[in-house]
Amino acid sequence: MGTAVDSTFVDAISLAPLHRKIHQGPATIELSFTDGRVTGKIQAGPQALPIDVTVEETVFDTGPALEVALSTVVLEPGKVATIHLFEILERRVKPYHLESKGAETVETPAGAFETIRVDLEPADGSPGGQTIWVEAAAPHRVVKSTAEIPAQMGGGTATSELIGSE
Repeated sequence: MGTAVDSTFVDAISLAPLHRKIHQGPATIELSFTDGRVTGKIQAGPQALPIDVTVEETVFDTGPALEVALSTVVLEPGKVATIHLFEILERRVKPYHLESKGAETVETPAGAFETIRVDLEPADGSPGGQTIWVEAAAPHRVVKSTAEIPAQMGGGTATSELIGSE
């Protein structure tokens, strides 16, 4: 579907998402996160799907903003938490279990890194999930991630890796 551009703006203190815009081929997704609401639209050609979801908890967005937020958390092995992520295609907030699994060495094109592995699994047992490897030492970059792609997007696994460290 061509080049994709994914821009996310986050709050400077909480790192909670404020606005996200994704553009790929004929599709554009725009989201705004305000107190108690996620609003926006999914536009694919002439078809537009509005998004207007009331939320009661702190909500994070999937993708780059989540990875930035995770890079600031102390990820002690065995640490478990529940976070709430906005699922764009489902147009709803979904709870996920976040578990810090411990240290792993990860090889990427940028080299080998000592990381902390973080697993995210849907709390409701539905398909999906993600594994994120965060560099154990500062600057705590996300060096690799894998995510299950939903069936409505064709299924499969998306993997991203750090390719340079400069």
